[in-house]
Amino acid sequence: MKQKIVTGFFLFFCLILKAQSENATAKFQQEEQITDSILVDTKHIRLGVKLGVPNIASGSLEIVLPFLNNHWALYGDYSKFKIKPEDDVQTRINYWEYGVNYYVKDRANGFYFSAGQSNLDTQLDFENRTLNNGQKGSGTARITLATQNLKLGIKSKGALYFRFEIGYGFGTFPDEVTFVATTSNGQQESITEPIPDLPGVGDQGILIGNFGFGISF
Repeated sequence: MKQKIVTGFFLFFCLILKAQSENATAKFQQEEQITDSILVDTKHIRLGVKLGVPNIASGSLEIVLPFLNNHWALYGDYSKFKIKPEDDVQTRINYWEYGVNYYVKDRANGFYFSAGQSNLDTQLDFENRTLNNGQKGSGTARITLATQNLKLGIKSKGALYFRFEIGYGFGTFPDEVTFVATTSNGQQESITEPIPDLPGVGDQGILIGNFGFGISF
C-alpha cells in the first residue's frame, strides 16, 4: 500500500514538472516570436529630406539601434545652399547636425525627444560697400555658430514615412561683423556691417522647425 502511494506521488510530481516545462517552453517561444517580430518589423535605416529652418533643405539619415527595444536612434542632417537676403549681399550657408532620438514607444515610431549638436557656418559676400574715401568696395566675412539642440518630434509608421520636428538650438549669434573691403584699384579698408536677417536665427540661438519625409528599410 505504501509503495503504491509513493509511486502515485512520484507520477503526480512528474506530471507537474512536465506541465511546468511545457509552459516554460511555450512562454520562451512566444517571447522569442515577439522579439523576432519586433526585429523584423522595425526598419532600422531611414533616409529622407527635411524642409524648414534653419536648414532650408537638408538630407537626413537615421539609424535605429537594434537593442533596448528600439527606443533609441542616431541621426545626422546636412545641407548647403545660397540665399540673397539683400541685393548686394549673398549668403552661403553650410549646416550640419547630429544627435540622438528617444522614441516614447518601441519600434522607433510616434513621438520622440531629440538632443543634438549643430553647426551653422555662414559666409557673407558684401558688394558695393561705401568706403571712407567715397569709393565702392567688396569683401567677405565668415561666421560660425555652434548650438546645442533640443527638439520634440513625431514620425509616422511604414516604409514611406513623414515626420515633424520643432525645437531650439542654444547659442550666441553676433549682430554685426567686421571685414576688409577691397576696391577695384586694390585699396582696402576695414568695415563693420550689420548681419542681415537669416531664417530662424536670433541673438541667443536658432529656431528649429521642419517637415520631413523619406523611406525606411
